[in-house]
Amino acid sequence: MRRRTFFLSLLFIFSPALANEWSVSGFGNLAYSYEDSANLGYLRDLTQKAHPDSNGSFLPDSKLGLQLGYQFDQEWSATAQYVLAERAGDEALDGLELAFLAYQPSASIDIRVGRMGYDVFWFTDTRRVDFGHLWVRPPQEVYGWVPLQNIDGFDLTYRFTQAEIDWSANFQFGATQATTDLQQGFEPNRFFSNRAGVVSLTANGMFWRARASYAQLRVDSQLPNTMEQARENLLLTSQLGLGLVSDEALELYDSLGIQGAVVRYGQLGFEFNDGLWQFVSELVRVDTDREVLPNGVGGYALLGHRFDSITPYIIYSHFSPDTDVTEKQADWSLVPGLPTDIVQLQQGAIDAVNQTIINQSTFSLGVRWDITAQFSLKSQFDWIDIEPMGHGLWATEFGAPREAQQVQLFTLSASFVF
Repeated sequence: MRRRTFFLSLLFIFSPALANEWSVSGFGNLAYSYEDSANLGYLRDLTQKAHPDSNGSFLPDSKLGLQLGYQFDQEWSATAQYVLAERAGDEALDGLELAFLAYQPSASIDIRVGRMGYDVFWFTDTRRVDFGHLWVRPPQEVYGWVPLQNIDGFDLTYRFTQAEIDWSANFQFGATQATTDLQQGFEPNRFFSNRAGVVSLTANGMFWRARASYAQLRVDSQLPNTMEQARENLLLTSQLGLGLVSDEALELYDSLGIQGAVVRYGQLGFEFNDGLWQFVSELVRVDTDREVLPNGVGGYALLGHRFDSITPYIIYSHFSPDTDVTEKQADWSLVPGLPTDIVQLQQGAIDAVNQTIINQSTFSLGVRWDITAQFSLKSQFDWIDIEPMGHGLWATEFGAPREAQQVQLFTLSASFVF
């Protein structure tokens, strides 16, 4: 279903026989980011390659996107967008972030089929377009750990006005996928769901808007092959009748299984913008039934004020986990005759369960300079406090110490649209 839907959309988009009215637009960002940690690597989000030894790079925040639009008539249109950016995977179709056919039977209804932005954020449609935002990047604590950026399926939007407020209700359902890479030493993993849905309600006033959404998906993928092999060994160990050792092995086996997991994600957002002052805030909560997947509460608040072409801003963001740190329950090395590789399996499995825990806060100061209507320069300093075992947003060496750490991140970027 996933491939059929957006390939059908592409057929309509690129068929010369249907060509009537085309539009071409695009966006880009050239940015250099530097962090001062010796054992962590900065990731804009978890779909990027893990480079824990890298301190400075153009790759995380630089990108180039091209969007084609085609208007059949007043009711039918089509859109395709391809983005070149740092990715952990090598699938060319991951760069095709939009490819949908849209039908608008009336001013209040929009129906789309194909590949669309996964509507779980305030800025689903502009997550990649850095020019459209004050910040250098969306806050990691809310946007960085959700790798799913689009959905292949259908989308229905209904708009209405009530009490002088414009409302918009949206429903999406389909399949979603992404390649993630966090721990160096493991192959990138293809994460996907064939049953993903989201509902949202947005209210728009003169200078403000508010939004609430709820998303739910079932995980249909597994962990990388190396981790699945480790799970098989844990299952075998659980069947050896070794008391606490076997009990712990079974718990670790269950903790590392993600296939069939249900992920629930709720979001509340508010924005005020009168042209001078801008305030944006989102609060999110994610709940899953597996310890190896992120669980917890995150949020951010941004405040900026425009002075002619210069806009300074501040951001505070935070994520607190609901998952407890997994610790040893028994010393497997004390079991007579237990092979060394099984003894080592215990710590490796514990490290794997703990690697996704996110527990950090960030205070950011930044400034945006709008040089033209289509080009801006930005700089941003981030002071990041990472709690013990809370390094889930960073590229790390597997098994490396995960002590409390403070990281300073500096980014200079040039953003544009055309």
